Amino acid sequence: MVSPGKAISSSHFNTSEPPEKKKKIDTVDTDDENLQLSPVSPNARKDTRKQLFGNTKKHTVIISSESEYDEAEDTIIDEVPPLACDALEIKPNDFILVKVVGGKRGKQTYNYLCIVEKIDTKDEVIYVMELRSTDKLKTTFTPKENDKFVCPFNDLIGILPMPEFNVSNRSFKYTFEGSVPVKEM
Repeated sequence: MVSPGKAISSSHFNTSEPPEKKKKIDTVDTDDENLQLSPVSPNARKDTRKQLFGNTKKHTVIISSESEYDEAEDTIIDEVPPLACDALEIKPNDFILVKVVGGKRGKQTYNYLCIVEKIDTKDEVIYVMELRSTDKLKTTFTPKENDKFVCPFNDLIGILPMPEFNVSNRSFKYTFEGSVPVKEM
């Protein structure tokens, strides 16, 4: 180490020989008496994999039987199509599908299931509360109390039939007969 304030001469740098690269050494037990050491190649992991599994490629194989096919048919749920309607036909507590524009640049459109709270025919807007899906099939929804917004009449996609109402774990759940075509953020 050179102390501060002193000049560094060229003798401090070793320019004649490059530093030696250290090789990793792997131990291989052949017998208790003989212990052989050999350098580990960079492709040692690949070579070991080839020895164990061979030089095979992964293939996707789909196996199905009639019973699996029957079970898959049972899980398919029809989509509940929203009924086209005029905005003046909507009443409070109806379930409607609403188009909402969002995203970073305002280019993405989402479809939300909402409950109508109030209709303002003068300003042509609907006051709604959003419902969020709780399952992947999009048949069960719960209300989001803090997510209320106003949408214009022209963002209305359609009205949905009345769902089944359930209370579980201190929350309200609305279950539709089929899948609702929502596209949530």
